[in-house]
Amino acid sequence: MRGILIALAILAVPVTWLILEEREARALADLSVIGSGEPVAVQVFDRGCPDCRRLRDNAEQALSNIEQPPAWRIVDINTSQGRRFAGEELVDHVTIVLFDRHGERTEVIRGVVSVEELEIAFSDLGRRTRLQRER
Repeated sequence: MRGILIALAILAVPVTWLILEEREARALADLSVIGSGEPVAVQVFDRGCPDCRRLRDNAEQALSNIEQPPAWRIVDINTSQGRRFAGEELVDHVTIVLFDRHGERTEVIRGVVSVEELEIAFSDLGRRTRLQRER
């Protein structure tokens, strides 16, 4: 009996981790925030693409380095939602699409770019949003 309880405890950890990872992935893929009053950056992502992972890592570093980052979303191009988004925006993977607070597309970043370049793009997006509010 003790062995069964230990085995169940050992299995519970990876199952819990998978559930939490799935919830986080769903939250990151929630595009309903576009046009909700805050700027949004959306990466079109492919899990099997090393350049996509590099761009994501650079973007997440850039987001953590700036004072007022945009909302961050990731859509998987291998899902129906990701394919639909990429088709509507006329983009492919290894891409970040920037939206202002009204949901208007302001910029498309294609390919792997540096953390510094992403910091500038994300900061500029936030600055444009603040200027729009002041008018």
